Amino acid sequence: MAKQSKRSAITRQPVTSPLTAAAFGTLLLLGGPAVAQERVQMQLAQSGNVAAAELATQRSLLSNLSASVAAIEQRNAELEAEVKRLQGELAEANRRIAVSSEGSQAEIERLKTQIAERDSELASARAAVETAKQDVAAARADLAIRNQSIVQMDQSLTALRKELAEKDARIETLEKSLAAREAELATATAALAKHAADLEQLRKVNADQQAQLQASRQEVAARDRTLQERDKALAASGQSLEATRSELAAREQRVKELETALAAARDEATSNAARAEQMQGERDRMQAERDQVQAELENLRTEVAERERLRTEQERQIRIVHTMPPPPSEIPFPMLRKDAYTAMLSNLDPGAGAEVVDDRFIVPGDTLFERGSDLFSEAGLRHMRRIAETLKDKTSTFPRSADWVLRIDAHTDVESPGNRFASKQELTTARAQAVVKFLADQGLSRDRMVDTGYADNHPLDTRVSRDALQRNRRVELRLDLR
Repeated sequence: MAKQSKRSAITRQPVTSPLTAAAFGTLLLLGGPAVAQERVQMQLAQSGNVAAAELATQRSLLSNLSASVAAIEQRNAELEAEVKRLQGELAEANRRIAVSSEGSQAEIERLKTQIAERDSELASARAAVETAKQDVAAARADLAIRNQSIVQMDQSLTALRKELAEKDARIETLEKSLAAREAELATATAALAKHAADLEQLRKVNADQQAQLQASRQEVAARDRTLQERDKALAASGQSLEATRSELAAREQRVKELETALAAARDEATSNAARAEQMQGERDRMQAERDQVQAELENLRTEVAERERLRTEQERQIRIVHTMPPPPSEIPFPMLRKDAYTAMLSNLDPGAGAEVVDDRFIVPGDTLFERGSDLFSEAGLRHMRRIAETLKDKTSTFPRSADWVLRIDAHTDVESPGNRFASKQELTTARAQAVVKFLADQGLSRDRMVDTGYADNHPLDTRVSRDALQRNRRVELRLDLR
């Protein structure tokens, strides 16, 4: 508005021709009428020549001004083309921002620099336009046309400034997006720290396993000491056996001596009938004593055989213990869980959308169930069978010391649960129970499963987009220790 007022003021200024000024000055300087008339005529002739020269000069000036205005218009066209090019580069920068936040920040800074340079050039162009306006004001005929052109250029420049302001707003939006990306990076860094803590926990578990292995080795050493004591006991038993054998040999010798005495008594009985009755009694007594010795001998033989059998069995057990390998070290439970999750992921179709987040195996609810229902879909039954097969296979290899439990947690989104269930809590509870029942029917122990429904109280994604709602409808399987 101020520029337009200035132009109007310049237009309204009176233009005094050199001829009028010269005649007026001549009349003032000369005193007499006749002399004045003669001198005025001379001055008028001279002034006519000067006016013709000045008119030629003005025409040349107007021609130069027209060329200047044409150059300014061409420059404005170039600036408009440059703005369009910058818009294209800004669009390219927007695309690059999605790829790399660091690269987009540098691109933004470069665009800001170029825009500042273009603003400087626009300022120079505006200064040139103002100069052209002041020059064109000397020519009344062309002034209106030039002023109109300048107004149009001002309007174009205003539109350009508006576009540049919009680009600044977009740049500010990109900076906010970059800040959000940095916040996501901070979240990822925190998750990495958590994984580092889990790794430290695994190291502690490994240390515990090493301690258990050391305890097992000590137990093996204790067994070796027990076997050595058994060897000593066997050696003592062998000495006792040798003593028993010696005693048995002595008793056998005694039996032989008794048999010899019995034979002698028989001979004497035949030769001495009087002593027959006495010898018969002696014979009966010796026979009873012989039978008793024979029974004791049999008992000794049975005892020796049993001791031999025990000694042989103990030697066999000693050989088995010495040839047994040391007890294997147990795999930490987090590694067993990770192996089970990896196997489940590989057995499911890629389109199932399953993922592992920390210590949880997450399957989308839309993959398993019909919408708003606790009934499995056809694809869900196929996925559940593969999950059940993998869980049975992997949990069968868990060591006995791992008292594991499978927690089934069902979640949903913030939308209505449907007509079948009165609340989202009932829907998620029914879905968790359906998963437990299916796995139990497939052979997993019901005592090792716990089901819980959480409704929409623990969303993975707090946004309200369609993808966020779909991600929050999920079933989480979590292997854990009691």
